[in-house]
Amino acid sequence: MTEPPVPAPAANPTPVPEQPWRRLDTKMLLVHPVQQVLRFLPVLVGLVVVGGSRGTWWQVAGVVVPVLLGVATYFSTRFRITPDQLELRRGLVQRTTLSARLDRVRSVEVTAPLIHRLLGLTQVRISTGSASVTGDDGFALDGLAASEARELRALLLHRSEAVPDAPAAPADPTSVPPPAPVAEPDEVLLRFDPRWARFAPLTASGAVIASAVLAVGSQGIDAVGIDPVSDLGLDERLGDVRVLPLVGVGLLVFLVLTAVSGVLGYLVTNWGFTLTRDRQGRSLQVRRGLTTTSETSVEVARVRGARLTEPIGLRLTGAAGTEALLAGGSVLSGGTATVAPAAPRGVALATAARVLGHGGLEAPLRPHGPAARRRRLLRAVVGAGVPVVALVVAAVLDRVPWWPAVTAAVVLLPLGVALGADRYRRLGHALVEDHLVVRWGTVGGRHVALHTAGIIGWNLQQTWFQRRAGLATLVATTAAGGQSLEVLDVPVDVAVALADAATPGLLTPFLAA
Repeated sequence: MTEPPVPAPAANPTPVPEQPWRRLDTKMLLVHPVQQVLRFLPVLVGLVVVGGSRGTWWQVAGVVVPVLLGVATYFSTRFRITPDQLELRRGLVQRTTLSARLDRVRSVEVTAPLIHRLLGLTQVRISTGSASVTGDDGFALDGLAASEARELRALLLHRSEAVPDAPAAPADPTSVPPPAPVAEPDEVLLRFDPRWARFAPLTASGAVIASAVLAVGSQGIDAVGIDPVSDLGLDERLGDVRVLPLVGVGLLVFLVLTAVSGVLGYLVTNWGFTLTRDRQGRSLQVRRGLTTTSETSVEVARVRGARLTEPIGLRLTGAAGTEALLAGGSVLSGGTATVAPAAPRGVALATAARVLGHGGLEAPLRPHGPAARRRRLLRAVVGAGVPVVALVVAAVLDRVPWWPAVTAAVVLLPLGVALGADRYRRLGHALVEDHLVVRWGTVGGRHVALHTAGIIGWNLQQTWFQRRAGLATLVATTAAGGQSLEVLDVPVDVAVALADAATPGLLTPFLAA
């Protein structure tokens, strides 16, 4: 009797070789010491001032120690890319290891400060939905060559194409190899126009920069002990000048400084702004910056909507900014990525349409009805009337003359009515092409289109005053942008119908109950 053949033992699978740890570019030996010296600059200044009478050893030590720390930073930082995750190991005394799964990468930002650009280096910041170390939203590789950074970005964002579905057939040695494919240039969706800088003075950044400059300048003057008014004899020359003209001159100087600061900051940040999309439609890339260039890449699959930012200054001049809403984490705050700086509103709408694939932000919106109008007007008038009432009471008690109360009533009450009316006109919602479109706000206006596939839940909120008016605030919970989107002061029945239409079946158990 013939025995059946014994099956051969299965071959052991070939183990995946362990990836070696890699160091950053050796040029970082020049960058890290400079960064450490700049970080310790206040200490160095103190050593120069205090240690001047004790010889030069204090000053030498103050420079040598940061340089040695910079060199140690280079040798204590390593990273590697395994088939499943990206790992970063750093620290000299306390060793820290960060790791992130490659399939959790949300976006990649490549920046090049001035000193990095001179050496052909970049900083790569990788954003994931979570990180292995508390408080780290992603991590950075500071010191990769520009070509290596581009390759890493392509690897992280397009991993699926790097894994073959089946082993390749052996090549015929007699055959002529096919020509290498020519990479198609990316599709340009938006290119920067320097004329857009005229909108910069109308944003808040100019006022912030001007205030910071004035604050630092005044502190510096006080620290040095200079009194420009007394030293230049202005106290004697301005002795008879009224305070009001001086306030007007000071306000004019501040406005001019605000405008200049806003324009300069806008140009430095957004110079060369370019929004592109690869020909396969896989990712969006934003490149901008004058002194420090920044390249941010985001997978199109992570985009959940678009948002127009319309502060009152930009809106009055027909301008707006555009942001893409991203699912999960983002290297930028709030789960958004800027896809257009402050620009004409037509440009902002066109950019949003290219990102969304349709012009949902241009669709007409459904108003929220008379109750919402009354609520908006009442809140605005009450807010404007509080200082008027306070001034009237003070005038009745002979604390102040009557003219401030009359002036406030003439100016503030009509302004409150106009503000309330505009806030109602800005209020609206719609469902367009599987997107929930919502608009609200006068001073800090927003116009948002959120893909309904990104909505994971609803909240219906009512204050005591809203219940009396039959209104509610419908909150769409999402993993994109600011984690939620509010539809303000909408009738309750309309809110329920809107939520059911946006996410069919999600509310069915609650509506049936």
